[in-house]
Amino acid sequence: MNKLRFSLLTSMILVGISHTVLADESNLYLGAGVGVGHIHGLNNIEGVQSSVNDATAGNLFLGYDLNDYLSIETGYLYVGKGKTDHLPFKNQGASLSLNGRVPLVGDLSLLGEFGAYWSRTEGLGEKGSKASAILGTGLSYQINDQFDIQARWRYIKNVADLNSEVYQTRFTPNENIATLELVYHPFRTKKVEPIQQTSYEEPVTPAQEEQPVSVIVDKPFEINAEVNFSLNQTTLDSEALRSLDNLQQQLSEMSTKKQMETIVIGYSDSLGADLVRDRVAKERAEAVANYLVHIGVPESQMHVQAKTIFDPTCSDVTNKEEQVACLAPNRRVDIKITGYQEVEELASPW
Repeated sequence: MNKLRFSLLTSMILVGISHTVLADESNLYLGAGVGVGHIHGLNNIEGVQSSVNDATAGNLFLGYDLNDYLSIETGYLYVGKGKTDHLPFKNQGASLSLNGRVPLVGDLSLLGEFGAYWSRTEGLGEKGSKASAILGTGLSYQINDQFDIQARWRYIKNVADLNSEVYQTRFTPNENIATLELVYHPFRTKKVEPIQQTSYEEPVTPAQEEQPVSVIVDKPFEINAEVNFSLNQTTLDSEALRSLDNLQQQLSEMSTKKQMETIVIGYSDSLGADLVRDRVAKERAEAVANYLVHIGVPESQMHVQAKTIFDPTCSDVTNKEEQVACLAPNRRVDIKITGYQEVEELASPW
């Protein structure tokens, strides 16, 4: 039974490691926690006069989110010091586990954990090392984009196997650990919500006089521009700056402009993880938007969006370099500026 259990654990760990090798840093997280551990059975050992079964616990961990519901996590766990008579009892080691997450209400989620624990135990006058299975559960609450707080409970079966000469017994205890943990996601950000474009109907300017005269009217205008980016590029290069300077030249040639509205949409191709694509598209859009503000485009009526393009025309391309080249048109930022400009023209005699 133990062989079967550890074969399953090893298989799960190997799968987790293979994913981690391919991991993108944007899905990494780390954390630390403190709490209490309970060592079962110290007070039931024959010959023990006094015992301390509860001990301070602490842990450090590093993890990677495989998706919104699963993560793989490795860490260090310490429980100590328990006590039998004058002899300390403590346990520490490394863990590797697969964690699950199920959203409950709002930012509150239910956690589940299954993994392995390799530990070193000192107690009953002996020292020993052992691998054990971990089962765990808990609750997690997202405070903001970077931080979560979570309460976690773990159960470790047969955490140690000690043959004590002092007490003339073999001791294979179980262990419960409860910790309160702070989790830091350095690269986690929320997706940019699409912004609905507002429409404006041109007001009708009635003829002021029966005879043709020169009048000033508001005429709608629309300017479109495109800024291209290289793979994973989010900063403006010389070609991008030339495109934006051409856009500025078009605006400067117009007379008085009114009710200007600017929509900036950053795109990324379908390569890479979801969080990376969203971040790259957002940073491209923000880089272009910041430059537009710099050249005088009103920021108050500017809407910034981010999108990922899944282009079916490149789905049959399997070569990596050819695929990158095929998807090049999708790595861009589109700019659309609309509004009204004052134009002098002859009024109709009718």
